[in-house]
Amino acid sequence: MVKSKTLMILLVLVLAVAVGLSGCVSNDNNNTTPANNTTPENNTTPEDTTPEDTLPERTVGSVTVSSTGTATIQPIYTSERRFQTTNVTISAGDTITIWNRETVYPAYLYVSTEGAFESIRLTKGYQTFLTFNQAGVYHIELHNPETNESYAGSVLTVTVN
Repeated sequence: MVKSKTLMILLVLVLAVAVGLSGCVSNDNNNTTPANNTTPENNTTPEDTTPEDTLPERTVGSVTVSSTGTATIQPIYTSERRFQTTNVTISAGDTITIWNRETVYPAYLYVSTEGAFESIRLTKGYQTFLTFNQAGVYHIELHNPETNESYAGSVLTVTVN
């Protein structure tokens, strides 16, 4: 009887822990800014892809964001919560590719500190094309898409001549 009671209490505790931990798994139904226009790497579809990942091209401010294009320079990669390149110089009308090459974290939020474009949520393995239509200096911060907090030191500076 005591052994049966102990097993019953242990089962209840295991179930309580399992139910409690299930609330820790995110299904990405949060209030962060939705993604804009992304394209899968090598035509693969990451398992955490959302419908927002394939929005049509649009221009907001001085930058056109699209899911397809031809970059003027080499792709700019992000992984390990940082940009692998931190400064680029291009001409007005040029296009850059930002490619989320992350292997651990499911997504990043790319934020223009000048408001040159709406924030872009990119899941791992996806890329987006940014065409800079006006000369100026632009800063793109890498943010946590769940909290919208910037990762320290993760800023890409784009100088457009």
